[in-house]
Amino acid sequence: MGEETRSGAELDDTSREALAELEVYLDGRGSDELAGLVLPLASRWVLNDTGLDVGRLRGEADLLVKATPLSDRILAGYTDHVAYWVSQRMMVDEHEVEQPAVAADQLRAARVALAQRVALVRDAGFALVAVGFERVLAASAEGRPPEDVLWTAMAQRIGESVLDV
Repeated sequence: MGEETRSGAELDDTSREALAELEVYLDGRGSDELAGLVLPLASRWVLNDTGLDVGRLRGEADLLVKATPLSDRILAGYTDHVAYWVSQRMMVDEHEVEQPAVAADQLRAARVALAQRVALVRDAGFALVAVGFERVLAASAEGRPPEDVLWTAMAQRIGESVLDV
């Protein structure tokens, strides 16, 4: 049985193996580089703890991708375009009403969940991953949706889930 946090996140054997590999990869990297290297993991790991309607957002992103001509989908910046669009869609509810206060609360929830992951990975012996997560939190501390680094990264994860990247 894995270790568990208050949010229900736990480390099973597969997670421990993956974190061990990441820890080795991070060894010798500068502390400024750590945040960028762990950001994809951090944003994916907290995505379902935010209160975002990930299913709706994924469906909308899928619709956008399917409506985009193949000639546009193969462009180098297309993944970033989808992520930007998703980050904007994360700001509205299912009725197309902008919800900036709700979005701010969802970003706060992501930060809380990530702070819990910091403790979890540090206690499990993955100090460099924990430092990277802390750097992500520091970079996000004063940010607001949709420009915040963690918000943008979560949008990227949703976009990637419908793209072949």
